[in-house]
Amino acid sequence: MAAAELTASVVSKRDLVQDAITGTAPREVEYYLEATKATQNDWILLEDAIGSTTGTLQDVSGIVLDGSDDLTQEGFTYDDSADKLVLTAAGTGTVKIHVRMKYA
Repeated sequence: MAAAELTASVVSKRDLVQDAITGTAPREVEYYLEATKATQNDWILLEDAIGSTTGTLQDVSGIVLDGSDDLTQEGFTYDDSADKLVLTAAGTGTVKIHVRMKYA
């Protein structure tokens, strides 16, 4: 099966408080996403998942649940030019993903 784009659902979103000495404080937001992965190298377009392309990816992590490799770490690569988050681990099934974005 060829890798394909996944539709990710936002399970929760949380604004993080940032302090700044001068100027406008940067805004950071944590998103918890869920997607069903069918094969290695399936991907998520972050713009479609979180509704924005203006942020900078700060951190991403995830685990596979309800699938071939329950409770295993998901691997990721990120293509900034395409806003594409590629899920690189071999496991399939429901993937829970934590994404932290920074907005200027």
